[in-house]
Amino acid sequence: RPVVYGRKVGHALRGCGTTAVLPMYDSPIWREAYYQMVRAFGARYGDHPQVTAVVINTGLDGETQPVKDWYCSWETYLDQQAGGVRYHFGKFVSEAMAVYRQAFPRKPIFINNAPGGSGMRKATSDYAATFTPPIGLKNSSLWIDRDSHQGYGNFYGLWDLVNTYSQTLPIWLESAY
Repeated sequence: RPVVYGRKVGHALRGCGTTAVLPMYDSPIWREAYYQMVRAFGARYGDHPQVTAVVINTGLDGETQPVKDWYCSWETYLDQQAGGVRYHFGKFVSEAMAVYRQAFPRKPIFINNAPGGSGMRKATSDYAATFTPPIGLKNSSLWIDRDSHQGYGNFYGLWDLVNTYSQTLPIWLESAY
């Protein structure tokens, strides 16, 4: 495993004069350790009265994306330097949703799926609706009138799936504007 600042990391992506690290989404051992942590958290706090809701944290900023192109082309570097991780990340997100629902069967839980990419937003929203009780959608886009707020064709905008599921799934909005 790569070492960054004296610590082992899952993957180290290098570009734009810096290094970005991300977990070992492609490791079944890492994923199972993560799920064990979620199960332990659920066993301890699943019925705690001060815990009113839980956000399913999966990727960067807790959202359903492993990297963001913030001041650098991290999406490109991810595919070039850590091939296969994107596929395993998608698998991890689905598995994590099921584990969180099992760990917190009586609490409102939310998948933090916007941002996260059009295909991931659609997949996680549709999957959230299959659970009983359903998993809610957390929109972390920070503002409503973004250029990508509404989709077109096969592109799902940041607010499209909130609109689609607003009558059937719990919705949590993070909005600063």
